Amino acid sequence: MIIKEGHGSFGMKVYLIETEEAFFTKVDELRGVDYVFQEFIETSRGRDIRVNIVGGEIVAAMHRSSETDFRANITNGGVASIIELTAEQKELAIRAAEAVGAEFAGVDLLYGDNEKPLVCEVNAAAHIRNIYNVTGINVADKMIEYILGKLS
Repeated sequence: MIIKEGHGSFGMKVYLIETEEAFFTKVDELRGVDYVFQEFIETSRGRDIRVNIVGGEIVAAMHRSSETDFRANITNGGVASIIELTAEQKELAIRAAEAVGAEFAGVDLLYGDNEKPLVCEVNAAAHIRNIYNVTGINVADKMIEYILGKLS
């Protein structure tokens, strides 16, 4: 399973728990800290997809992977590349952002059985520098355009 602290980013404060002893040790360490449990999706070990959404539209996406860590975050040594999303991945990412009412979102998708996309999380304040470095798309520009459109 995964234990994820309530306040963290860049893949930090996310723990892969592989034994009962490790579970109790980590829960003890986290007394007084907000955290959640997530199912560990073995088929997605070290790989995921980040989809940035602005105003219900996908503006950029990248595939992230790591050979050395269960997390795919670039800040943990992962590498990223541009990805052409499938229709199923697009629909799921947009529905995930809509489900939480996010006008701006970084939706992380995992790979389930037979590569079926699964939502890992929806980030309301997603880091946008790495996706710019990978795709050349400045998500901030899209956010400003969206805000200006709402104001006019």
